[in-house]
Amino acid sequence: MSALSAPTSSAAMPDLGDGIGVLNLHSPFSQTACCLLFISAGSWLDPAGRCGLAHMYEHAFFAGASGLPTAAEVAEQAAGLGCRHNAHTYREYMYFYLSGPATTARAAIDLLAACYRQSQPAQAELDKQRKAIYSELELFAGQRERRLRDLAARALYGDDGPGRPPLGIATEIGDVTTTDLRWFAQETERRSRITLITDSPRESAGPEPGPSLAGRPAGGQLAAADDSYGPRVNVLLSADTGAVLVALVIPGPSYLLTLRETYALRLFHSIVGGSASARLQRRLRDQLGLAYQARTTLEMHATTGALLVLLTCRPAEFAQAANVAIDVVTSALAEPVEAAELARAREINRGTHVHERETAVGRCLVAGLELMRRQRVGHDAELFELWGDIGAAEVTAVASQVLLPELARAAVIGPASLTRVAAISALPQAWRLV
Repeated sequence: MSALSAPTSSAAMPDLGDGIGVLNLHSPFSQTACCLLFISAGSWLDPAGRCGLAHMYEHAFFAGASGLPTAAEVAEQAAGLGCRHNAHTYREYMYFYLSGPATTARAAIDLLAACYRQSQPAQAELDKQRKAIYSELELFAGQRERRLRDLAARALYGDDGPGRPPLGIATEIGDVTTTDLRWFAQETERRSRITLITDSPRESAGPEPGPSLAGRPAGGQLAAADDSYGPRVNVLLSADTGAVLVALVIPGPSYLLTLRETYALRLFHSIVGGSASARLQRRLRDQLGLAYQARTTLEMHATTGALLVLLTCRPAEFAQAANVAIDVVTSALAEPVEAAELARAREINRGTHVHERETAVGRCLVAGLELMRRQRVGHDAELFELWGDIGAAEVTAVASQVLLPELARAAVIGPASLTRVAAISALPQAWRLV
């Protein structure tokens, strides 16, 4: 595993005078390279009435650059280097990257920098990207599992702030102007939030100056987003369907946890619902036949987050399936972890660890997330071995301290009649229709 083998924690976020952190990862056996611009600002910072501004900025980023005024010309330049380029926006962060042959790393960095400096594309290019976002929203509107994740955020945080969808709302995206984008570039994308991360077999690991990104005015950190939990209610999107999609939202996880605590919680998640051999799948599907899908996922955020229990069942079995799922989680908090379960969970997480770092893009993204969460990138071998250093008692102890089942709520896509179900004692009786 050569991905993050060089220790970089001592200078992961250097002050280079221009405020932009630069981190070079060295992968000596790779044939590809990646340059990735990671920004610790996402849709949680969209102003009121502009839900989708961060997403619009993402699209506008590659919609023109110095000497390449259109998105088509940027795409042609990237293709000419043998690179693919893409970007993604999430609640707390966004990133932009080019990845291709190791021989083109420097040229790719220059192209990424040229797009970064072009914070305000031409109006015609902006209008094209707006239409593309409308199409994207239509595409994802038909993906119920993705909508369920957005509903889970609304159940956790409410309808405002962090509860808004990262992709935006069509009517509000229609109101985004070039002035809004300029504000985002100047105020939200503060340079103290930006790190240029490269992964290449030709570069030594560690920080080095990045003069091609100079030119932005320096700025301090923005205040943290208001991400407190919302009122304890269930959220339902009414749909006439034979399959009910359910997310049971259990608050608690956050970046405030230490690295060791985070790993212990991820082991707990793997034991309860992180694989086909986990407790939820065995109980709900294999033993009772109540659910086709039964799994968990961790939503880690700055000061708030949740363990999501995701189920797919028939409407008539909604209450029974939800009760069983909650019982599985609460029982796991009170019972010892079996040695065989822990051994499987360790290997699952080690497998995930390797999978996340298989590509140059993946290695850069992992580094960006670690810098955002912990201001350092750990030594790869040490991180890999940490999975084996956490015992069964520690897994249960951390999960019991972190998870808050007494604050659980549900997000559901299914018939409106489900709001009359009153047989789930662990959930609030109040429902909100969306």
